[in-house]
Amino acid sequence: LTSPPPRVLSVAAAYALSEKEAVALTLLVLQRSHRTALFRGCLGSDSFEADQALLPALLCDASSLELAAFYDEERPHIKEGIIHVDEDYSSRQTASLSFEACDAIVNGLRAEARPDSYRRPYLVP
Repeated sequence: LTSPPPRVLSVAAAYALSEKEAVALTLLVLQRSHRTALFRGCLGSDSFEADQALLPALLCDASSLELAAFYDEERPHIKEGIIHVDEDYSSRQTASLSFEACDAIVNGLRAEARPDSYRRPYLVP
């Protein structure tokens, strides 16, 4: 690892996330900050809406119970708005990283380092 560790790992440690939860957080960072159609396709941002709820579990090797615990509304990262969890009519939960959290994790906390492009929704080709 690099020294200091990547910000996403520091955030995971600050919120006392498990290893699988840290991987899920990393995936959410990638999903929010991707720039290419390849990442959009791999992370299910547009074309795989029905499977987007299952994708984090598959990629971070977490069970549905582990993800449910990660998405629990009483967890600090959810209460503080770092991660937003949406639930559809079939009780399927999907998570997304807030734009502000993505800015802080990717660019640090300095306002001058934050490009405006991270405030916009996913780039559409």
